[in-house]
Amino acid sequence: MAKDKVSMNHSMSSSVHVQSLKAKKKNNRWIWYVFLLPSFLGILLFMVYPIVESFRLSFYQSNGTIENFIGLKNFQQVLTSTSFWNSVWNTFYIAFFQIIITIPLGFIFASLINSVKFGQNLLKTVYFLPHVTSIVAAAMIFQFVLHPDLGGVANYALEALGLPASSWFSDPATSKWGGHSLSDLALDWLRHYYLSS
Repeated sequence: MAKDKVSMNHSMSSSVHVQSLKAKKKNNRWIWYVFLLPSFLGILLFMVYPIVESFRLSFYQSNGTIENFIGLKNFQQVLTSTSFWNSVWNTFYIAFFQIIITIPLGFIFASLINSVKFGQNLLKTVYFLPHVTSIVAAAMIFQFVLHPDLGGVANYALEALGLPASSWFSDPATSKWGGHSLSDLALDWLRHYYLSS
């Protein structure tokens, strides 16, 4: 009789334990959503909302406070603008060279560095250092060098040589060369990335 009581108590306690484990599992399942909530809110607030709002604003003429509905006129203006198509071409131009040049160059340089027997780690470190430099910082240096008005170093050098200064990015004659500089900057940065991957 006492044995039956003990086994009943044991089976009851084990069933209670199983039920409490199930309840804990149920509660834990909802905890994941609590941890994911800040990320979802950030995506909604900083990605989804701006995209939807930008699309809505594309049908309006706005000065920031007053909005007038103009339908598809903004799209018509953009699609008939030569500046828009020039920027589309430049975007594809830079993207094309990033894909065609950076990935193969990264593989070539990685193979060359891996074939070196002595100082391989030092070479990897030295070669990867530019990638650690923020691309924003590198772009700021480019802006400092090529700025047309605020004493750009390139214009200063041209004037010192007796040559006329240039508005590198706004002048159609030289903007392609400025684009080359930015493209080279992006290519250099990505080449270091693909080397390390």
